[in-house]
Amino acid sequence: MIVNRHLIVHRKYHDTVVIDIYKSMYAKKHQDMSVDNWVVKEINDWVNNKGRLPWYDAMMKYIKQYNEFDTLLSYFDFGETGKYSNIRKVCNNYNHANSFYYIAMNDNNIFNKHRIEELTRISDCVKDIFIFHFAYCIFLNPHYIMASDYTDALDCGASPEEGSERWVAPFVQEIFDKYVKTRCPELAVYITKNHAMQFD
Repeated sequence: MIVNRHLIVHRKYHDTVVIDIYKSMYAKKHQDMSVDNWVVKEINDWVNNKGRLPWYDAMMKYIKQYNEFDTLLSYFDFGETGKYSNIRKVCNNYNHANSFYYIAMNDNNIFNKHRIEELTRISDCVKDIFIFHFAYCIFLNPHYIMASDYTDALDCGASPEEGSERWVAPFVQEIFDKYVKTRCPELAVYITKNHAMQFD
């Protein structure tokens, strides 16, 4: 059942990524910092188990219609036959055993020459969903990826090095190099050119 277990976890990971992007977008649009109204009721109710977020399709529709990120969205194919839609279909096929193929794939007593290919595909899918999350996260919340050099200097009473407020944390650059540049080079170029923070 190794393949099925991985796909179940991956499906939940996919859901969690969409939820995180949706709530960040929704909060950004509905916060009113001018009157200290930074708590968004719909999100706060969900956090406190007093309400629920929309279903997956509604959240994806909201993400797609968020005009500020039209160009960013264009790097992720969520069309009917697109890569990101297909990831979800694969997860659903395994989770609901939509064919005998998916049942047989999970039986370790049956030799299946495609099992390694499926596990490799799962690994690729996880990386692609991670990249989707990473890209939206850094544009919605650029302060998440800021290196500490600038604030460290201020905390020590020193003058920060010029431009250090735009430096990204080393682990962020490492992720960017390892996953985004290798799997989505065009997206990497877009981020480098258009993000307020300084990527190499």
